[in-house]
Amino acid sequence: MAGLSQQQLATFRDRSVPQPTGAMRDAVTVVDERRLDVPGTVVCTASSAADYHSYAEQGMSFLAGLLHHRKLTLFDLPTGHWPMWSKPAELADIIAKAASDQAWSRSGER
Repeated sequence: MAGLSQQQLATFRDRSVPQPTGAMRDAVTVVDERRLDVPGTVVCTASSAADYHSYAEQGMSFLAGLLHHRKLTLFDLPTGHWPMWSKPAELADIIAKAASDQAWSRSGER
């Protein structure tokens, strides 16, 4: 809840719904190796990019596959789990940068 005002917390509580248990428990199977070349972006909020990398090296299951991805960009945005509420302008900048970088990358003009 880091970075959220009391009003934001109240709004969050009023609008939140339970997480479907299947999404938390069911395994996901991925087999297409091409997924590792799809450009991806990770916005690191609760921990830094360096921490996420370290956790992946330690085998943390929530980061399974992170080290195998070939076109992944990590951005640090120190805040809580909901940067769209706590730091919306900064998050928008990161999304715009990621989209711009990937557009350049696709066009081959870089």
